[in-house]
Amino acid sequence: MRRLLIGLVFLWGCSETDLLTQDVRRLDEYEKAKVITRLWQRCEQGVNDAQAVTGASVAGAAQAPDERVRVGEKRIRVLEEALPYGRRAFELAPLTSIACTYWFALCSSYLGWEYDIVGQIEIQQGKDRGDAALARRGEERREKARVALTEGVKALLHYVRVYYEHSPNVMIYEWLEINYEMLGRLQEAYLAARDLVRRLESLKRGGANPADVDAWLEKYKGVMQKLEQNMRDAMIPVPK
Repeated sequence: MRRLLIGLVFLWGCSETDLLTQDVRRLDEYEKAKVITRLWQRCEQGVNDAQAVTGASVAGAAQAPDERVRVGEKRIRVLEEALPYGRRAFELAPLTSIACTYWFALCSSYLGWEYDIVGQIEIQQGKDRGDAALARRGEERREKARVALTEGVKALLHYVRVYYEHSPNVMIYEWLEINYEMLGRLQEAYLAARDLVRRLESLKRGGANPADVDAWLEKYKGVMQKLEQNMRDAMIPVPK
């Protein structure tokens, strides 16, 4: 009971800023685990909040560029605030908490996607409007996208190496393929898609519901074909 009370007092007195700077080496394992949980939950909340940001477009209609930028900027602000918590959780528990790796990987990847989408729109708008400052801002966002996507790749590969065998999740490979493709690393994107197809085929042979597996197989065989064609067009060797 005394230990529980100490832990509760510690957590109630710990602000979000303290979570990022707290020296956990001074804590026992119980208190350290509480801090790590709060860190990844703060990251998870940021991802959920970003996903909840929607525009004013009519359902089913394409979002206007200005509206997509507005939505993207809101998501970026939320994800930028959440990412340090996910990164800190991942640093503290890379081998003992699947949640730390999962939410850090998703948050950094999601931030990279939003940076890239908004950046592309701003670059095009800058060209169309003769606004060099807007185009530069778009380029800067795309540079930030590369940093976030690369960080996402690092965490996703860690998930594959450490957790995937006992906690398979096809979304991990989907995000990995997307990140590689957005980074222009087409060979690695192709290998990620191929690895996912092989794992899905193994699941199917093992008795997984064909209705669930077949849609993913069809999708990622198509992704492989598209990447293969893109590599040929760019005269990049297709991995064997």
